[in-house]
Amino acid sequence: VEYISPINFYKITANGEDIGFIGMIHPEKSAIIEKKCSICTCEIDFSKLITIAKSTTMFETVSKFPKSELDFNFLIEKSKRYSEIEKIAKSIETDINYTVSLLDIFDNGNEYISYTLHYVIGRDDRTLTGEEIDNFHKVVIDTFAKQGINLKL
Repeated sequence: VEYISPINFYKITANGEDIGFIGMIHPEKSAIIEKKCSICTCEIDFSKLITIAKSTTMFETVSKFPKSELDFNFLIEKSKRYSEIEKIAKSIETDINYTVSLLDIFDNGNEYISYTLHYVIGRDDRTLTGEEIDNFHKVVIDTFAKQGINLKL
């Protein structure tokens, strides 16, 4: 569309199909209108929009109980893929709710890479005790140790 700025032009897509666009009017065209403001325009093909399958949005209540965060730094052989590490990290068997993410990678040039994994743990029905947090910590270390991966000291 010739009257839209190519820098501020965005396609609107749904399920991989273009159903419209949104963008800023090109400054040259906007100057013709002689307003001291930016002008946006949007076009949506509603005949395409109404054919898109409706999806149900699910919501969960946020826990009233605090979460705990634990970071683990493991030395891992360069030959191992991160997908293997992620699989181990997500295989922790526990009744505690947890998420895990990669926080940092450090390569100091030898045959090992240091991966820092970040766990967020908690329960929906109560606050974790110090003993439960310590046990989770131990289970993570033991799970990795069984795979020959040790905590960086």
